[in-house]
Amino acid sequence: MSTYPTLACSLRTGTGSNASKQLRHKGLVPASVYGHGDPLALTLDLRLFNVVMHESHSGSQLVNLTIDGKDSGLALIKSVQRETLKQTPLHIDLQRISLKEKLHVTVNIILLGEAEGVKAGGMLQTTLHSLHLLSAAGTVPDNVTHDISDMKIGDMLEAGAIILPKGCELLDSPTETVAQIRQPLRVEVVADPEAQQPTEV
Repeated sequence: MSTYPTLACSLRTGTGSNASKQLRHKGLVPASVYGHGDPLALTLDLRLFNVVMHESHSGSQLVNLTIDGKDSGLALIKSVQRETLKQTPLHIDLQRISLKEKLHVTVNIILLGEAEGVKAGGMLQTTLHSLHLLSAAGTVPDNVTHDISDMKIGDMLEAGAIILPKGCELLDSPTETVAQIRQPLRVEVVADPEAQQPTEV
């Protein structure tokens, strides 16, 4: 990733749940930024945030942060607290970073292709949707991919089998299961013994 989108924020004075509700009614979202300096309470425009933030990049999105029009350096969108039903952002945590440091990031796993086992009637069961990585700040990947086309019924994909981008280190257990191709469900039809009895006249 060589260029980063700009996320414009403003300093926030009011704090607490009531102040946050008033901001959301105005189309604003409360946020906090920390690291490499004093923590600050911020607000940002929800529409602009949705343009900048890709939901699939949650935990790995880097932005150029501006506060009240002034450049505040590079920041990582560390986490987004969302409303349960509509998934509307309720609060955003930002972390100031330097390109020279390494970051703990969470990136989504994208499985490519159609597994042979699925074509044969098996079922793809995904149990892990993201990986925790240690990555150089300047090369944080948007996601990681793995081709599952060769997976057969009974095969299992472990986290350690996924090839990571250069500069990334896996923090999860390499034996943690990401996905597996399970046997198709078998439905046994049990005949009703009474239905087989001849009818008495």
